Amino acid sequence: MYKLKFIVALAELFVLAFIAKSQTNPELANKIRANVVIGIGNEALPSFFDPIPSGDENIIYTVGVSDPYANDSVALMQAKARAVLLASVLNGCRFSGVFDNYNNSGNTSKLQELYRIKSAVPLIGSLTIVDSLQTRFNEKILLIKFDKTGKDTLTKEVLIELFKTQRKLDYGTQIDYNIKVEERYNNVDFPYIYTNVDGSFEILSKLDNNKSKVPPGIYQYEQNSSDSTKNVVYLQHKGLWCGILQAFTNELALQASTSKSVNRQVGQNSGDSYMGYLSREILNNAFTSRIIKIFINLDQLQISLTKIQKL
Repeated sequence: MYKLKFIVALAELFVLAFIAKSQTNPELANKIRANVVIGIGNEALPSFFDPIPSGDENIIYTVGVSDPYANDSVALMQAKARAVLLASVLNGCRFSGVFDNYNNSGNTSKLQELYRIKSAVPLIGSLTIVDSLQTRFNEKILLIKFDKTGKDTLTKEVLIELFKTQRKLDYGTQIDYNIKVEERYNNVDFPYIYTNVDGSFEILSKLDNNKSKVPPGIYQYEQNSSDSTKNVVYLQHKGLWCGILQAFTNELALQASTSKSVNRQVGQNSGDSYMGYLSREILNNAFTSRIIKIFINLDQLQISLTKIQKL
């Protein structure tokens, strides 16, 4: 009991210190509320994540999630814009990827991954909010229905770029990760940049020319299930939207990899010493898809997609 009280008191001190910092920083002032506690307890994923309604060739269901601790007006705009972002990609994307792999004695590791995902056509239709949820981290989550028979131009073009490198060091494996999003929805720019260099996180989330950093914190989510063995994903300093972006791009890469690819492989030997093989895989594909579900498996946030047709 005393240990729990100490943890809660420590968390409250952390929040108060962060709020004081935000009051002197206009970039953060509209992002923090005084009555929140960061990192206490898990947030259950909304029931409408699993399954996502299926839709058809004219109907697209998707989700949007705001930054943690955004104020209400900003959160609603962000969540809508991010739902439009995913819908634009689901409506048709051009996927290109480069993957460098190193193989040594049967052990393969990825050295570098580069994805570029661009919407294939403008997203034209109508938008309806079907369901919503507010997390304990003040993230607004929307379930959105897009009807392509509508006449509104929701967005003309979106772009998602991801660059990931991995290298083995004496103390373990270092992974550097950068994801960048460019989108213009409702005549407003919504760029988003997530960077992780050797465990050092930073997220810059912009609304037109106004930028702010996503507040650091412990963001934990659990599968919405009656099962007593709940699966939990730990998204330190990132929040749910960043986790969804990563899971979404990873699943799109799997969908794109079913197409014909170009491979180049080079073997290296130095005398009798076998040094392994470096291979490069290049992927190019264009297709439409739909989200089946968003879920947690083996403590990882995952998205399941189905490919509708090749463009």
